[in-house]
Amino acid sequence: MEHDYDVLVVGSGFGGSVAVLRATEKGYRVGVLEAGRSFSPEDFPPTNWRLRRFLFMPRLGLRGIQRITLLRDVLVLSGAGVGGGSLVYAGVLYEALDPGLREELAPYYEIVREMLGAAEVPFETPAEDVLRRVAERMGAAETFRRTTVAVDFDTCVRCGGCMVGCRYGAKNTLDRNYLRLAEERGAQIHAEREAFLLRRAGGGWEVVARRPGRPGGREVFRADQVVVAAGVLGTLKLLFRSGLGGPHLGERVRTNSESLVGSTAPRSNVDYSVGVAIGSSFFPNADTHIEPVRYPRGSNLMALLGFPLRGYARRLRAFTPRRWSERTVILLAMQTLDNELRVRWTGRRLTTSERTAPAFVPEAREAVRHAAEIMGGIAGAAVNEVLLRTPMTAHILGGACIGAVIDEHHRVFGQPGLHVLDGSTVSANLGVNPSLTIAALAERALAHWPSCGEPDSRPPLGSRVPTPLPRA
Repeated sequence: MEHDYDVLVVGSGFGGSVAVLRATEKGYRVGVLEAGRSFSPEDFPPTNWRLRRFLFMPRLGLRGIQRITLLRDVLVLSGAGVGGGSLVYAGVLYEALDPGLREELAPYYEIVREMLGAAEVPFETPAEDVLRRVAERMGAAETFRRTTVAVDFDTCVRCGGCMVGCRYGAKNTLDRNYLRLAEERGAQIHAEREAFLLRRAGGGWEVVARRPGRPGGREVFRADQVVVAAGVLGTLKLLFRSGLGGPHLGERVRTNSESLVGSTAPRSNVDYSVGVAIGSSFFPNADTHIEPVRYPRGSNLMALLGFPLRGYARRLRAFTPRRWSERTVILLAMQTLDNELRVRWTGRRLTTSERTAPAFVPEAREAVRHAAEIMGGIAGAAVNEVLLRTPMTAHILGGACIGAVIDEHHRVFGQPGLHVLDGSTVSANLGVNPSLTIAALAERALAHWPSCGEPDSRPPLGSRVPTPLPRA
């Protein structure tokens, strides 16, 4: 089966969804390929133990919203489904910490916030009380603040289920705004289609797609222009497999310098699962940002990724999945400090090398020990950090960076009509949740696209070496 479009977007996350809507507004015929399925609120699992509806492992018949990918040097959490990472993210909308990048993206940040219904969390919960006291102990009480999130609080029931999939229609995921508006303008979304190969076809492009986890049934999609926005790992895999992107593809991949730790109380007399997934944050220093994370009651699957820190091993029996979400405050630490790794293609899969990203963040370890004292609990971290010295990230960035693989308009060098618009274009650790910045970068890029049939006012591709956006 073959399909023809003016613009084909691969991926429907924070870069892809923006591209779809803005391209349709400019008069283009737009198609979208998304490896995951389409979800309604009632399709999301009540807890993350419902593996078929939570995890995305199509070869095993699991077609949910949460990908877990283990590379040699990093464990990556990412999203799947129509709406991409917005289905599984916590809804946090923070601007990058770098002042130059904030200034460059200021008008586009505002557009995205309006589109996603950004609002400050209007309440505090037991997890916020723990974080506030941790901030006080670390001398940073004045930096404590409530998060700004893409949530309708008139609908929110404070169940903590944002990252399992909002079953109440309160989280403003991309399928409910950008993608819905694009479909109303004629965009066509092809769910459960994984872009496998990208190749030149006359003056345009062909994308060969397949159904994830199902043999055969390949389809060919043709377009004058292709926007690759499949998330860092999906984008790099597609470009590597297709022999596109140049010699710098896969360089300067970042973990957002993240560390995931947690404090688990021995009893569930205080319910830490109440609230939104991330309701507050603080800065123990200028380079480090810490947030409390929660899963809803009964969603205890992620307990299997935890392991006690040194000094707490004798209490391992309390570190079990039973009522874990109610007893636990996860702390997500992010930093702007410069470190990186390189992603390579073996011919069959992605792997990593040249890692300078830390296995853990010292400020995170200090914070979680304070939290354990406050809660009378056990301090732990992700098992890969404790036992394998391998970091975990929910916000992988880089690999197709501005100035190395793409120009300042997100066009791939030497490949007219090919664009990249997702987290792979970000060349620095942002130190905060990156979703708002990725969407703002996409808004900025599409604002400079010509309307269909009109002259392109952007400089010719490859006419000069571009100046990258400011680095954090």
